[in-house]
Amino acid sequence: MDKLQKLLDIEDIKNLKHRYFRAIDMADFDLLDNIFTDDITVDYRGGTYRWESQGKDTITESLRYSFHNQACAMHTGHHPEIDVISETEAKGKWYLQDIFYNIDHNTVTQGTALYEDVYVKINGQWLIKHSEYDRIWEQVSPISPDIEFTKILLKDKGIQKERNEMKEKVQTAIDNYVLAYTNNDKELFTSLWAPDAIFEDPVGAEPCVGIEAISAFWDFGHVEGMTILPADVQTVVCGTEGILKAVMQVRNTSDNSGMNISIVDHFIVNEQGEITSGRAFWDENSITQPDNINSIEINVDDFKDRG
Repeated sequence: MDKLQKLLDIEDIKNLKHRYFRAIDMADFDLLDNIFTDDITVDYRGGTYRWESQGKDTITESLRYSFHNQACAMHTGHHPEIDVISETEAKGKWYLQDIFYNIDHNTVTQGTALYEDVYVKINGQWLIKHSEYDRIWEQVSPISPDIEFTKILLKDKGIQKERNEMKEKVQTAIDNYVLAYTNNDKELFTSLWAPDAIFEDPVGAEPCVGIEAISAFWDFGHVEGMTILPADVQTVVCGTEGILKAVMQVRNTSDNSGMNISIVDHFIVNEQGEITSGRAFWDENSITQPDNINSIEINVDDFKDRG
């Protein structure tokens, strides 16, 4: 293959990826029509999410609704490693650094990831055929009340997302519930509940009533060496209620033991955004044993009688 043409192709692919980042952060989604193939596939694997999709129209529409007027984003790609395989095929690796403010959920996600892309040249133009990444690190935290945004371009250019204040309160409560477990943050966890809240985990156990009892529940699951990390998180919010579906990765670092528990949590949230009721649905059939981890023997009936 001609070396000069190869260098020109590499520069074209770099510009292609740069246009992609510009398109999403500036809500310029018409650009994507000349960036993606019609049959593009994506697989983005984050710390608490995984997004798999296919088809240019489907992916573009999903991005349009993600980069809405209640968001603020920055995506930059660094250190490209482009391998031109043939006159019409290439692969590439990119180091991503990104920040994403989801203002209506009061969360900011930031981190880095390694992209692996597949490119094809159609009618003389390079396009993205497949894109995937794995996070290197990811941090999710509440937006600091001290931050003052003086300009948010997406507020004007992003799709106008209608605000439903009650739905936002429920979603924020669930997001912070997940965040508390992710960051092992007891203070955040206990701050989510109304003073007279009732928490039942699992359903059938003696309910924890009030902040003190809910705080004691946290301590029960977080003895020294124990961590509980949510994965594969999905949420549904309707009115003042919400559902959280997740896999809770329970680990004891002192003896490399653990288990995964697939849970479905049901929450009710009041007008102040506080959780008034939480009910966790799981049983023995919800527990699986991860590879290379020693097992933790657990009897759900004993767990229900933990008090």
